[in-house]
Amino acid sequence: MAVFCDRIGHVIVGTDGSSTGLISNVLGELSDQGRLLTLNLQTVSVRNVQSATTFGNSFANFHDFSKTLSTVLRMAMLRCTNVPQYIWETQLTAKAADRNIARFHYYSKWIDRRDFKLAELKEDARYYWSRFDQLFPPSRIEDKMRGAGVGESRMLSGTILLIARDFEGVVQISVYADITKRDWRGTAFDTVVKVMVLHYDVLPLIDGPWMTHLKKLLHNGASFKKHVAWYMSGMPLQEKALTFRDWEYVTWSHRQQMKDWIRQRLRLAWK
Repeated sequence: MAVFCDRIGHVIVGTDGSSTGLISNVLGELSDQGRLLTLNLQTVSVRNVQSATTFGNSFANFHDFSKTLSTVLRMAMLRCTNVPQYIWETQLTAKAADRNIARFHYYSKWIDRRDFKLAELKEDARYYWSRFDQLFPPSRIEDKMRGAGVGESRMLSGTILLIARDFEGVVQISVYADITKRDWRGTAFDTVVKVMVLHYDVLPLIDGPWMTHLKKLLHNGASFKKHVAWYMSGMPLQEKALTFRDWEYVTWSHRQQMKDWIRQRLRLAWK
């Protein structure tokens, strides 16, 4: 399989109305222009996520539910992007992982013969699931469900857009979770989760206003970290970590390239 992470330059996580709207408008514009060529479609769905400590749709407490659901959503996104299972299946306890993975319903439709895999190395996969976690952290799930009454349902939805450095490839990850509260204590929930991944080639035609706006945001409105990585021609990802928190995920060769580049361009002293 071709590993798409070698091409990715930008990651947009749709956590609010503005970012989600931007993603929708850009994809809609590309589709209207006839520039999107669908290569493959994959979905993963699961009903009633389960904890390791209880049975069925019951949980030890409210936080146990939100943490379990957040992790299952992450695992479903990794499964749907063909990241090898041995990398991510141990994120929950073995018992909980086995219970939920066994309930995954996976569907794939290959429209193009080119296979798709987001990442095959653990360091790359960990980078992506750190971005996936921004979509539905436990705190966001708890905030969404805190005011729900017994029998009341709430819907979570979000989108992540992965864009190739040359803007000639896009991966759209759409996530939906329908949650129904089943008791007043907040320890029982019915859940229906679906993740859909669409992999596109983007034909190199004249950009419309939304794509032009997106490119300006990514080039001119990027953070310092994005700017530094943008000029790193040897880096496979635009947003490879500069912080000490993420530094461990960067390979040794990329660390040396990053240090050399910073010394040359910014004259920073690195120990």
